[in-house]
Amino acid sequence: MNTRRSWLKLALLISMAAVVSFLVPFTLAYVFDRTDTLVNTFAPPQGLNAETAVEIDVVKTMINTGDMKMTPDGFRFTMEDVLTAETVTVTSDEKGQARFTLGFRGTDAGKSFRFRVYEENDGVDDVIYSNVNYLVQVDVTLVEAKPVATVQVDGKPVEKCVLGFTNEYTGTSVPETGDSTWLSLYAVLLLGGAAAMLLVVRRYRREN
Repeated sequence: MNTRRSWLKLALLISMAAVVSFLVPFTLAYVFDRTDTLVNTFAPPQGLNAETAVEIDVVKTMINTGDMKMTPDGFRFTMEDVLTAETVTVTSDEKGQARFTLGFRGTDAGKSFRFRVYEENDGVDDVIYSNVNYLVQVDVTLVEAKPVATVQVDGKPVEKCVLGFTNEYTGTSVPETGDSTWLSLYAVLLLGGAAAMLLVVRRYRREN
């Protein structure tokens, strides 16, 4: 009786193996035929590539304490990255205004950027230059998936970044330009006048 059961189990196992060996190739073929091409659907979080700008305005004021007046245009201002020491320089216009524009992305979120802003001393005669040195810090964060930059000047938060510089001009005469044409003309006129006076004196003596 036991021998008969053993043969039945063996026959059942052989039958199952045969069925599996028959079905597996068809099943694999069906799977591979039905498999679609994998597509990368990952997208970076919104806002990482978005940009925001920070404007740093410079205002130059001239105080004229001498007889002559100097306008606030033509003065140079430098912004230096505290970390990299890279610099950018702008020049004031006829109103004494200049602007630095900084761009930041969402990838800058969580970072702080620090800059020094100061005036260049170009050594113009009779000008007392401003020695103010501002520390500007920009902090970038993500707000509703968009980059937002906040600004501090010397540790104080500001809504709008405006940096003022005041110079004093003490000039009391016209600056030397190197053009001496007017001196030559004055000398010619002086000599001509002297010659005319000499002729008048001679004629007067002859007549008397």
